[in-house]
Amino acid sequence: MSFFDLSQLQPDQAGGLSFACSCQKKHAVATKKVIFGQPPAEVLPDLTLELLPAGNLLFVSDKALYDRFARPLQRALSRTHLITPHLLDQPPYDLKEAGKMLKMGEDIRLVVSYGSGSLTDLCKYYAALAGIPHLAVGSAPSTDSYLSPKAVLRADGCLREFSAKPPEIFVYDNEAAAKAPRKIFAAGFGEMMGKLVALFDWNLAFSLRNEPYCENVANLIQTAVADCFACGDGLIKGNREAADKLGAALVKCGLCAQLLGSERAVSGGARQMGRALQILLEEAGTPLLSGECVMLASLYLGRLYPAFLEQEINEILPPPDFGLRAAVLEKFFHLRQKTYLAEHCKLSDQTLTEYKMKEYRRDFYTYAQEVHQKLLDGGVLFRRIYPDAGLWMEGFLSAEQKKLAFALAPDLDGTFTLLTYLRDRGLTDELLPQPAPPAGQTA
Repeated sequence: MSFFDLSQLQPDQAGGLSFACSCQKKHAVATKKVIFGQPPAEVLPDLTLELLPAGNLLFVSDKALYDRFARPLQRALSRTHLITPHLLDQPPYDLKEAGKMLKMGEDIRLVVSYGSGSLTDLCKYYAALAGIPHLAVGSAPSTDSYLSPKAVLRADGCLREFSAKPPEIFVYDNEAAAKAPRKIFAAGFGEMMGKLVALFDWNLAFSLRNEPYCENVANLIQTAVADCFACGDGLIKGNREAADKLGAALVKCGLCAQLLGSERAVSGGARQMGRALQILLEEAGTPLLSGECVMLASLYLGRLYPAFLEQEINEILPPPDFGLRAAVLEKFFHLRQKTYLAEHCKLSDQTLTEYKMKEYRRDFYTYAQEVHQKLLDGGVLFRRIYPDAGLWMEGFLSAEQKKLAFALAPDLDGTFTLLTYLRDRGLTDELLPQPAPPAGQTA
């Protein structure tokens, strides 16, 4: 296998990966080792010794997971290291918790975390503040954040994103993940459906704003999403192989943030809106997991994007900057700018501009329709994986919550998306389609 073809990359091949890509950039994975498919109890003692031959480590876990999964690991590590245990309640975790951890001892030289993506985020942030290495063990197939250089924590009552440090070593506990509740699997599947929106937004930003784009990384995400669709029936039946495939897909997407140096490939309008919904629904007393909110947001955006792009509004999609493209082609492929421009600018500027505007809108409308259909298919699988989702998937949000979510979403993430464009121009209220009521119910 060639590492230049990221679509073939497996999680346990990614640790320390570094290569020059066809996008003219060098990609690198800061996490030294990614262990997938091996029991943590067998590998953790030796991995810990690699990062800290001797001394005191902070062992952080979730109270709900500790007795069943984390205690045996702590006991094994206590044979070689001094252990300072720290058990947490259920997420979300507050930024202040990292400050409390900093006061637990200056002699701590390593943090080992066992738990969810939220707990891992807290420990990533703490490790960055303390300047110590981090060995993370992921226990739930619900998030792609384990390997991200970002941490989502509560601050001043809101969920906010902070710069953090990805773990030096990451171990995925396949056994524990396979025993997670169905709601957790549904959340992970929902996160993956949000990647369809993220890829659309990334393509749009590349065309409209000339943002950097890597087809190799995009192919990795497309492959991961396809794997999720392929294992949908297995997730419904509780199949172990399907659980492992979902976990692998999430880990692959988490690697993309390190490969690109940003979360552009995995964070789009669905994550923006999902994060806003998570805040609003918690305040309303009906909290949902992040992936559930992303799934809900994806279904709404799946309707909204084509509803906007089917209109005869050509000026939102400007034609390519042929001068810039010609300069890039000359720099990297030695193609003379004059030759390139002569081939692509045969029409007058006015005619070409109008033609390209229509062409871009038409192409993106078709793309948005394809995404919408995929999301509808994903929504069916989601409901079958987690039947209780039917209680809230249709007509769950009030008109006021939708309005607030669309208003808040772009401000929670600096990423440019079509949602950003619509919000900034006050178009979301006019375009947002209302969901159909469930069968047998009135609107």
